[in-house]
Amino acid sequence: MSLLEVTGLTKRYGGVTALQGADLVVEAGRIHAVLGENGAGKSTLIKILAGVVAPDEGRMLLDGKPVAFASPAAASAAGIVCIFQELSLIPDLSVADNISISQPPRRFGLIDRAAQRRRAEEALARAGAHDIHPLALVKDLSLSRRQMVEIAKALSRRPRILILDEATSALTAADVTKIYAVLKRLRAEGLALIYISHRMHEITELADECTVFCNGRSVARYAAGSENLRRVLLRRIARAAAQHPELDAPRQAQLRAEAEQIIASCIAKNIIDDDAYAVAQARRARAQGKSARLVTAKLRQKGLTQPQITAALATADTSESVGVDPDQNSAGDAEYRAALVSVMASRAVA
Repeated sequence: MSLLEVTGLTKRYGGVTALQGADLVVEAGRIHAVLGENGAGKSTLIKILAGVVAPDEGRMLLDGKPVAFASPAAASAAGIVCIFQELSLIPDLSVADNISISQPPRRFGLIDRAAQRRRAEEALARAGAHDIHPLALVKDLSLSRRQMVEIAKALSRRPRILILDEATSALTAADVTKIYAVLKRLRAEGLALIYISHRMHEITELADECTVFCNGRSVARYAAGSENLRRVLLRRIARAAAQHPELDAPRQAQLRAEAEQIIASCIAKNIIDDDAYAVAQARRARAQGKSARLVTAKLRQKGLTQPQITAALATADTSESVGVDPDQNSAGDAEYRAALVSVMASRAVA
């Protein structure tokens, strides 16, 4: 029996359908990656699972029994905890205060500070963040350290299902390595993990299964692995081609062949990540004659850091193109080229 089974989930916001008939099956002791373009329905799905919003249709089974959550507290009580991309920490409180903020340990009606500190130390150790002092103020911590506190906070609730939404986006390389080890240990302990990331090398490293969302629907489920990933990416290329019939067949064939080479190279070199995305976006923008200032502003809007942008511009200005003929600048060709760029960085499916 699956630990969590979701069938036919639908959520509408006015006239917009954010999720339509979505299905998801999550097993205990497995890491399940959820992939999809921006607007594919991933955020709506995890908000429903975490009790933030209620679905309009569909059902959720936990241990084979129907469940519905009126609030995040209700979901947490059932063992489902979500680490959202936006941090929920209170800067002016200590790490220990934040970790126990919803249910602080009490003694004689007052908060038991010693017990709260012990709880924080245990949670931080479980998250691989032994170096963070429980009494440190959150506002004095770096963004990477705050993210580790957020993860410790979630683990302190002893979840059965842990949902991670871009949990490594603000982490340093050293912390990412620690989180890999933590997640693998949690999987071995029998936890079910739902993992959302734009970085496909993380999916390859961690995930056991993947479910792909598109336009609010769950459209594919497969065992994790580069060959399956390659097929999903190629389907994204095919959709882009179908949306631009003005591209003739020889041109589409040429671009698809180049896309296959790009995908194979990216997977082999394990460079499908935010840095590859930045380089590809900067290369495309510079080829269109845009200034470094405009490129920098665009990449900042997409959440990339200044070091990533600086490196991307340097690489874009000195590297060869991806093989697309610069003389062909039709609207369809430009959008198709954008699809290739998106695929290079896995943004097409994550």
